[in-house]
Amino acid sequence: QKWPPSGIPVALVLLLLALWRYMEQRYKATNQAYWSVLTLTARDGKVNPDKFAGPFANPPHAGGVVFKKSLWGNAQYLLVEAKDNPAQWVLPKGHAEEGELHRETAVREVHEETGVWARILHDLGDVSYSVKGPVVTVRFFLMQAVGRGLRKEKDRKHVWLPLDKAIARASHVETRDLLQVTQAQCDVLQS
Repeated sequence: QKWPPSGIPVALVLLLLALWRYMEQRYKATNQAYWSVLTLTARDGKVNPDKFAGPFANPPHAGGVVFKKSLWGNAQYLLVEAKDNPAQWVLPKGHAEEGELHRETAVREVHEETGVWARILHDLGDVSYSVKGPVVTVRFFLMQAVGRGLRKEKDRKHVWLPLDKAIARASHVETRDLLQVTQAQCDVLQS
């Protein structure tokens, strides 16, 4: 028995939809695997390096100073629009989820805000600043970009800039200071 000619387009559409669904699931699985490898690498093979205890990390935020090398060998740094004020440019960072290590939070937040997968090279320590009254403390890590993915926060822009332009665009003194310290740290790690 033959297929009716009108059934062929329907079968093709269903085949395309099935292929689309397969690719979507494959992409999600690949992203999850990438995240897992980066966070395991971030742990350096040690169990619980941040000595996380209880439902909140101390400090309860983590983020990254992310850089990549351009084709000419110059470092470029990643800035993202602030969530509450798109006119401000900040480093990617966010809240630690329950049971999450600082390193895992930094990898996750950088990816969620920018779509950039980055690996941790060095712990830069804690930075505290005031946000509309309360003081917020963030554990920052020096991170190197290793890949791209889809970001969750698509409304926020991000930009790669050379050090001098990143410092000029950064909206907060703490961000500018951290970028300067990071440049020195990059020089030490690469020598």
